[in-house]
This record gives sequence, C-alpha cells and structure tokens, in this order.
Amino acid sequence: MARWCVVNENELAKCEALIEALKVYGVRNLETQIGAHTYTYEKMPKLKCVLGTDQYDCMLKIFTNKADLIELGTGLSYTAGEYYNMIPLVAEKYIPG
Repeated sequence: MARWCVVNENELAKCEALIEALKVYGVRNLETQIGAHTYTYEKMPKLKCVLGTDQYDCMLKIFTNKADLIELGTGLSYTAGEYYNMIPLVAEKYIPG
C-alpha cells in the first residue's frame, strides 16, 4: 500500500476521490517500464490517504515511515532531500500556451 500524505481537507478529498475513481474505472492493460522491470496495474500498490498538518509534517511522516508520498513544490525539494533523505519520484513541466 502506498500512503499519500496530504496537507488539507481539499487535498484529502481529491485523494479519496482518486481512490474511488480507481475502484470504479480501474486502469486496464496498463504497463509501465521502469529500467529492466515492467509493472502492470495489478502489481501496483493500493493508495491510502494520510492527513498531515503541513508539508513539513508530511516529510516527517515519510521519514518516520508513516507515509510514502507527497506532492512538493520546487522550493521544498531541497529541504526534503537535505533533511529528510527524500528524492523526487516525478516532476511536472508546464509549457506556456
């Protein structure tokens, strides 16, 4: 199970809606290649939402194995790596237009 730490009620609602959407619609025939490994949806972990008080609390929860994932802005990425031994898993790139 992957535990996603969120920092407010709005994020919690979105996280819970994602879990419900995955139950209803699922993801069929999804395969992801990561290095030499191929993962299918059936092998991917289920998602659980964990409510933290703020992003620092979520980083602490990950550091102490009470959560696994968090969405962080660029500004806190350094803090996460330097003080909580975290590394980025995914990054977004916005293209104007």
